Amino acid sequence: MTKLRLALICSLVLNVIIISAIAGFLLNGTKRHQPRGEMGGDMRILFRELPAEFRKSVNDSFETQRRALKDDRDSLREVRRKIVAALEDPDFAADDLKTLLTEHANLLVGMQQASQSILVDAIAKMTPEQRIEYAKTLRRKGRKR
Repeated sequence: MTKLRLALICSLVLNVIIISAIAGFLLNGTKRHQPRGEMGGDMRILFRELPAEFRKSVNDSFETQRRALKDDRDSLREVRRKIVAALEDPDFAADDLKTLLTEHANLLVGMQQASQSILVDAIAKMTPEQRIEYAKTLRRKGRKR
């Protein structure tokens, strides 16, 4: 039972490190020409393939969002520090770690929802013809994956 518990803890630690690294890159990455934000790769293609006339406003919205979400990014960093501290604590409590991971996930979900709102706003401004062309582009890109 002890070996299984140790394996589960190691797996959890590895998952936290990977998630933290990805979130850190997304939150603190360098300036890019494509929209940045708190979203995964599946969302990124939706933004990258927007028609050119919508990309500038989306990038501007992302910049505004990035500034507005500063408190959330700070909270995310603090939760990551608490996760590391919980893992190092000699009196490790799995329930405390689970609570911290849930808090971490909730912050990420909130940030992703803000990104999705920007996408929906951009798509809502498209004409039906632009949306159809956008959908065709996404379908083509989806086949190449």
